[in-house]
Formats: sequence, structure tokens, C-alpha cells
Amino acid sequence: MTKYLVMLSLCISVSGCMTTPALPETERPQHWGQSIQPAHNFYQISETVFRSEQPDQDLVPSLKTQEIDVIINLSYMGD
Repeated sequence: MTKYLVMLSLCISVSGCMTTPALPETERPQHWGQSIQPAHNFYQISETVFRSEQPDQDLVPSLKTQEIDVIINLSYMGD
């Protein structure tokens, strides 16, 4: 019974993380990153680290401006 309860708690916790919306801009800590292109959720986190939503052709000029030539895609490509 305890094992099932732990698994249920873990599933609820993980699904909560996946469905929780991002913090509104006004509640986000100011020190975590600098907004470069809000329409694409494109931020500079450090001198060499950036983050954004899935890049498309509209984001390419901003990527080139920042001299970004490597993109690591962390999205899940499930079955």
C-alpha cells in the first residue's frame, strides 16, 4: 500500500510541474536572465547561455545577432 501511495504522490508531483504555467513577468526574479525577444521567450541567462521556445525562422535573425550556432533541443519526442 505504501509503495502505491508513494508512486501516486510522485505522479501527481511530476504532472503538477509539467502543467504549471510560467510565472508572469512581474513575478519573475529580475536577476535570472535578460529578455532579448519576448515574442519567442528568448532570454540571455549568462554570457554564453541562452534559452527560448522552440526556434523557428522568425527567431533565426536574433540567433545570428547573438552569434549562436549550436542549439540543444530539450523537448521530449515521445511515442
